[in-house]
Amino acid sequence: MAKENTKKGTSTKKKVTTKKTNTPKKEIKVEQIKAEKKKNIFTKKNIIIVSSAFVVLILLIVGLIIFFSPKNIVSRKVKSLGKEYYSEYLWEVIAENRSKEELGKVLSNYKEIGIKANLNTLSLSFEGKYKKDIEKKIIKKYNCDSKNTKAVIYPKNPYGKGNYKIKIELDCEF
Repeated sequence: MAKENTKKGTSTKKKVTTKKTNTPKKEIKVEQIKAEKKKNIFTKKNIIIVSSAFVVLILLIVGLIIFFSPKNIVSRKVKSLGKEYYSEYLWEVIAENRSKEELGKVLSNYKEIGIKANLNTLSLSFEGKYKKDIEKKIIKKYNCDSKNTKAVIYPKNPYGKGNYKIKIELDCEF
């Protein structure tokens, strides 16, 4: 600070001097804000991204556990065997030498009660093609009862090869 004398009297004025830099004040503020943002990784955006990724990961793990659960594995296998049994074997046997009307009458009897195909029936079908697979991968591995574990096939109108729904009944120790 410097003191100056004026002509009218002696008064002291303070002279303020600032250090000049090459960067304007706005640029300094922007750089400071950027530096602060770089230091703070816990921004709302980052928290949302990390949280979302965590939720997706948890859902994926739960989905895989459910998909590959023993119960679902056996259900899918029995359902697949039941579909093949009905469409490739049983329907052909029932439809043989019958008109559409006769076939409809026969299959309509099972519309409500269903056609039950247990593991024993499925393993003997197709000339024993799946016998070893059923015994090894279902009965022994998951300790399933071969008489009570079954596919129940419900024929639907118009009673064609692909007109049915299947429900699975399991009697296994998972």
